[in-house]
This record gives sequence, C-alpha cells and structure tokens, in this order.
Amino acid sequence: MNSKQRLNQLSFFSALCLFLSAVEYAIPKPMPFMRVGLANLPVLMAVKKMPARWVLVLVMLKILLQAFISGTLFSYVFLFSLAGSMASGIIIILLNCIFNKTDMISFIGLSVAGSLANNAAQIVCAKFIMFGDNVRYVAPLLLISGFVTGLLLGIFANIFEQESYWYAECSEEFSEISMQPVTECDKKSLYYKGLVVILLFIPCFFMLYTDILIIEWCIVAFFFILVLISRKGKVRILPSVIVICSVTLLALLSPYGKVLMEAGRFKITEGALKNGLKRSGVLVGMVFASRCIVSRNVALPGKAGCFISKVFFLFDSLTSAGKLSGMKVRKGSVLKQLDAHLMEMYKLTF
Repeated sequence: MNSKQRLNQLSFFSALCLFLSAVEYAIPKPMPFMRVGLANLPVLMAVKKMPARWVLVLVMLKILLQAFISGTLFSYVFLFSLAGSMASGIIIILLNCIFNKTDMISFIGLSVAGSLANNAAQIVCAKFIMFGDNVRYVAPLLLISGFVTGLLLGIFANIFEQESYWYAECSEEFSEISMQPVTECDKKSLYYKGLVVILLFIPCFFMLYTDILIIEWCIVAFFFILVLISRKGKVRILPSVIVICSVTLLALLSPYGKVLMEAGRFKITEGALKNGLKRSGVLVGMVFASRCIVSRNVALPGKAGCFISKVFFLFDSLTSAGKLSGMKVRKGSVLKQLDAHLMEMYKLTF
C-alpha cells in the first residue's frame, strides 16, 4: 500500500477506536482510570494488518480519541491512559514482530500481554500520582481485571479473525474515496464549508467538558436540530432514547449522593442520575455532532482535515441507527451481522 491508502486504512481503524471508546465510556468503572479495554480491539486487530509505525500512530490516536470522548484530556486520567496504552501497544507490536512468522502466539497471548503491560504502567503511575505505597492494595485488582478482560478480548479477536470476511480482506489495497475534482472557484466554497465544520467543534468541546447538565443538553439539542434541518426531518429518535434510558439506568445501579427516590431496595441517587445523564448526553451528542460534520460530504481543508472527515464519516456509519438496530441477537449470528456491517462500510468507503 502507498501512504494515501495507509491513511484510509488508519482512518477506518481510528473510527473503530472512536466508536468503541464511546461504548466503553457508557460502562461504569470503579476507578476513573480503569477501563474494560474495548477500544484496544482495533489496535489488536491492526497489528497483523499494518506496519509497526502505523500501529503506533493508531495507538496515539486511540489515546486522544478516548480522552476526547471521556473529557479527560486535561486531567491526570490522560496520563494513566497515555502510559498504559503506550506500554500495551509497544508490547503487542514487539511480540507480533518476534512471532509474526510462527504460530507460537495468538491474539489471546497478545491481548493478555498488552493488558498486563497496560495495568503495570498504570500501577506505576498510580504510585507516584495518587496512592503512593498504598498502591499495593489496588495492584491485585488491576492485574486480575486486566488479565480477565485481556483474555476475553483475545478470545473474541481469535474467533473474529477466523469468522470475519472483512478482516481477511482489510489488508488488501484500499482504493481512494471517490471525490469530485475541486476547481479554483470551488476551493473558496470548500474552505468556507470547512470553516463552518471547524466551528462546530467548539460546542462539541463544551459538551464534552462542561459539568453543567443544562448546558450539555442544550448543545445536544442544538446538534439534533442541525441534523433535523440537514436531513429534512428524516431522523430516527427511538435509538437515541433507548441509549439515554439504558445508559442512565446502568449508572443508577451504582448509587451515590443524595437519595431522591426509593423503590424497595432500589435507590435513585442524585450523583448517579447526573452521571448517567452526563454520559448518555455525550454519547447521543457525539452521534448528532458527527452527522452534522459529515452531512452533505463537507470536507475539512488540508490533509489533516480530510483525515478527520473520514474518521467522523466512518463513525457515523458505525453508529447508523438503521444498520445497528436491525441486528438481532441470535446464536451464531451476532458476529456474522457485525462482520457484514464492517464489510458494507469497507466496500462503501474504500
């Protein structure tokens, strides 16, 4: 592959990281820097499809995308994510380079090794930033949870590698995304449109980092109205309502703060309710924001802008309500439907 084709491939795996980071953000965590590791799956899968230097770039993009989704870019949590993800990525790349021509290590081994490296780096960070010598009480929990999640993700990656038609083909040459040639007079219009899209990132930034729920949900409503206008009212609301209800309910299962209501042993607390509404607002808002950014095939100026546009276009495709909501959970069918969805995106985009 040439560099342009690699960028297309990188944008595809980056969009997967963004999507899985959004899913992982909705899962409650006992500590803010503990993660299930879903966003590591694209890195794990990419290590056998991309050169090592490109995988390292993907790791860095994954770190930034996770921080962007969770609103931790300027916090100590970002340092934990940076240290853990880099340690995990380097270990996975090294092991793959050593054993890539043999069958001595599978995705399970790569995933477990990467997960333990991630946790080891986080334990070191926790010692110097948060817990000091008391980190020894947290370390066993981190290592055990890291081993379990690494094992489960590795098993999934192994099964997916064997069953997926998309994964078998995603190392083939990526064709360029078809674009109409831009004339000199069109360039001015393109840059104006690009400026409008860049300005959309400002409310998106506030939505992610504000602690005031009213402001966050006003921005979500703003993006929803923009999508409603750009798509002439053709927007499905039910999937977003389901996401809001399910994420909020999941947050209520970990009660904290002032008790607002009790139903038997189940308590609705102020802290948990705000946390659930915050997370669900970010998830739904990101979907609406991405649809605004990619509406009418508006391209951001420059190579970096083109790359960002591709990532958000693919993120929008991944979160497409019609495609995802149509998946039925049946034995032996989930992987096939997921693979078909990825293959459809692959053929549509590349």
